[in-house]
Order: sequence, then structure tokens, then C-alpha cells
Amino acid sequence: MKILTIGTMILSMSGLLFAQEPPQFQLFTGGTFGFISEQLVGGNPVKSAPYSAQAVTETTQTLADGNRIVQKSTSTVYRDSLGRERREETLPAIGSSTPQPDSPQIISISDPVAGVNYSLNTREHVAIKLPPTPPLPPLPPGGGDRKFNVIVNQGGPGPGAAAGRVMIYRKDSNTQTAPNVEQLGWKVIEGLQAEGTRSTITIPAGQVGNDRAIEIVDEQWRSPDLQVIVWSKHTDPRFGESVYSLTNISRAEPPATLFQVPSDYTINDRKIVVPGR
Repeated sequence: MKILTIGTMILSMSGLLFAQEPPQFQLFTGGTFGFISEQLVGGNPVKSAPYSAQAVTETTQTLADGNRIVQKSTSTVYRDSLGRERREETLPAIGSSTPQPDSPQIISISDPVAGVNYSLNTREHVAIKLPPTPPLPPLPPGGGDRKFNVIVNQGGPGPGAAAGRVMIYRKDSNTQTAPNVEQLGWKVIEGLQAEGTRSTITIPAGQVGNDRAIEIVDEQWRSPDLQVIVWSKHTDPRFGESVYSLTNISRAEPPATLFQVPSDYTINDRKIVVPGR
């Protein structure tokens, strides 16, 4: 059970409404779009594998004149032996690529033991209480007539296993319906054995006004030990490159208080609405 980081645009397009955090997605033009994140949609909690780490995301966009726009964000993530998770992130100020001393902080807690998620407002000492994030509906056999395909890149079987990246894209008769996946073998990253895969989605020439085929490439390295992605890179020539990495990984048990709402916080309930239910 993990917290979904997804933007309102994808929520409305897919017909589902989840708890929202800062969006982490790339929007593809011409009817094809994708979403990348280090968090899994729904799924089972990962138990007996505690850790804490710094999660760093760096995006680089290269302009036509060679100028580069680089943005970097850092989060602190925790998970205890019960599968409870906490994520702390300081948002960049408007007009800045890096957080400032007075930038707002977002703290999210996922507690599968109590069956609840929290979003903490540290300035006002308010906790928004949310029910568990519902999983995306499974694909019908053979893809069916659903407008969107969901691809979960993972090392374990089924969409309920711990994963590090979710890609959602619109089905199109002129676009291949699934990425080409390569196995990259094993290597040690931050002291952890990690297994690598590379997924490539190809947009054919002429699909979005392009005179040549466009390849969107996702490479990820996953630790089966922790069941998390320790390094990944998303490359789209239209938008640039995004690199995610876990650093300063500790296997020690985090303090239990990190997964509890502080006693001086006011708790407000919020409901998640799934259309048709």
C-alpha cells in the first residue's frame, strides 16, 4: 500500500480520483501520455524490509539553442517493518528551481496497519486523513476496449507487487500497445544488488507531426531486497530527461513516531471518490 503521486489531469482522464500529492508525470501529445513515479498505485505493503533514504529527482531540458534548464528536488523517505511509509518533501518556491528556507513542506504517511493515509500540513498543524489508495482497475483480457493501458514495471509478479514505476498511456491503433522491454542484468547501487530493465515506447513517424519515429525510454534498477527502485531514468526527446535515485540508504528501523500524526495536529477527514462506486 503506497501513496500515489499523480496529477489532476491524469486523474480526470483515467476516470479515477485519488489522494493527490505534487504531480510527477510527463504528458505526451497526440493522444499518448505517460506517468512515471517511484511510488506504486495501491499494492500490498512491504513488510520486514525497513529503510530510510534520500530520494533525489533531477530533470534536465535542453532547448534548441543548447541552453539547459535543470531542476532538482530531494525527499526523505522512510519505511518500517510493518510496511508503514513516510515521505517528506520541501517544494521549490514559485519561480525557483530549488526549495527556499520558507518553502512549504509536504509530509505524507501511508499506514496499511490502520488502513489510512495522512497528508500533514506542518504550517497549520493539520492532518488530512484519507482512506487507502484504491488500485487502478486491471486490464480486460486482450486489452478490451478500455482507452488507457497501464504498464507496471516491476520485479515481482502482478500489479500488486512492489514496483517503482507506473506508465499510463492512451491506446492508439497507430501506436504500439506495449513497450519493448530489455533485461539489463544486475549491478550494485548504493550497496544494494539491483536488477535492471529498459522499456522503450515508440511513436511512429507522422503520429504527432513528427517526420521521424520518437522513442521514449525508461531505464530502472530495482532492489529485490528492499522492493524499491534505487535508480531510474526517463528520457523523452520532446521534454528532456528525468533521473531518480535513492541515496544515503539506511537499513535501520525508523522511529515509530514518524508514522503517527503528532498529538498537537487537528485531523480532518477527506473522502476519495471513485466514479461508478
